Formats: sequence, structure tokens, C-alpha cells
Amino acid sequence: MKAISIHQPWANYVVLGIKQYETRSWPTKIRGRVAIHAAKIKNSEYEEGMALGAIIGTVEITDCCPVEILRNSLSKDEIKRGDFSDGRYAWKLKHPVCFEKPILLRGYQGFWNLDDNLVKQIEKQSGAC
Repeated sequence: MKAISIHQPWANYVVLGIKQYETRSWPTKIRGRVAIHAAKIKNSEYEEGMALGAIIGTVEITDCCPVEILRNSLSKDEIKRGDFSDGRYAWKLKHPVCFEKPILLRGYQGFWNLDDNLVKQIEKQSGAC
């Protein structure tokens, strides 16, 4: 299983289904379920109590397109949760699962692979945030 690190609070927004697009400067061909890792980096929108440095859930990536194709069809709230400036890419996210207990783990930039033991732990988790 692939994983991707996302800063908080956006990682929480993804696993709670509040954020439906992840925007990046690069496209992805990855489709299917990926683990969401909450990076250790805090920013000005971080709220106390949010998990850091942990896998907090999963989501399915179902599509990827240039932001210019869909930007005008998105809500103002969705636009606030990403960088939809020209030249970027939006990954469509569906079927989020939020873990009851985060799995502490170091993250990495870009997509990275989880070992089989972590995948088994992830498969046991259920959505209950």
C-alpha cells in the first residue's frame, strides 16, 4: 500500500471527508486506496489534539486533473482547503476512512510504500473519528 504525508489540519480534513481534492504541483497516476500520514509539521491552522507523525486513515484516489479543469465548479470551502492556482493538479479523493487510533510512523515526501505489517494494522482499523 502507498502512503502520502499531508500537513495538519488538511490530513484530518481528508480522512473525515471534508477535503475532496488534494492539490499538488505534480500529477499522479496512482489510483486506489492510500494511507494518509499526518506530517509532524504544524502550521498556523493546526488545532491542538490533532495527530502528528502518524497514519490517521485512508482514502481512495480516483482521478487526477489540472486544477483549471474543475476550479470553477468547486465550493469556496473546497478552494480554501487547497492550492488551486494555475499549473497545479487536483487528485479526486473518495471513500475516506478515519482511524480510531493513529499509527505512529515517520513520514516521507511524495508517495512511499508501507511494509506488510503496517498494511495489516491498517486493514484492522475502522472509521470512528
